Amino acid sequence: MILVTGAAGFIGSNIVAVLNDLGRNDIVVCDWLGKDDKWLNLRKRQFAGFVHPERLFAWLDSGKDIEAIVHMGAISATTAVDGDEVIRNNFDYSLQLLDYCTVENMRRRPRSMETATSRVRTIIGVDAIRALRPLNLYGWSKRQFDLVVADRIAKGRPLPPRCTGFRFSTYLDPTNIIKGHEESSCQDIS
Repeated sequence: MILVTGAAGFIGSNIVAVLNDLGRNDIVVCDWLGKDDKWLNLRKRQFAGFVHPERLFAWLDSGKDIEAIVHMGAISATTAVDGDEVIRNNFDYSLQLLDYCTVENMRRRPRSMETATSRVRTIIGVDAIRALRPLNLYGWSKRQFDLVVADRIAKGRPLPPRCTGFRFSTYLDPTNIIKGHEESSCQDIS
């Protein structure tokens, strides 16, 4: 199975769509749907299971055979003001999932620290990440997580065998329907 966290969000649902296009339906989605229209992002998608984020680690510990985890879950609102909630969801939760993947990989395939980090390479270094000046809580929380990962790489500490991080924006995409007041001003005038 492939687990996609944040699967009801714009990017997560498109990852599920690509997996479906590749013939993969053995997907477990992890997200909160809430009372807004986030579910619409998944209405054309097929998945084998759904787990809420607060139950994810118990679900993972129940012995599921997970091939890959694509972690897109975060509070991505650039207007978020609750720092505790943002750090809990974007930093603590992501770190907990990273640690789970690292330990699970080491448990299933025992290897030395050197081997466990052999596929990890850094495109942007710790100093470059430290130099970033986030404009909001969302950016700050993601920067803090990036610093932890970059520090682990620099110190040769174990990580999952394939651990990749990306930074990207969805604001200019006209299909990003759930951002509401955070839509790009380019969308407003097009």
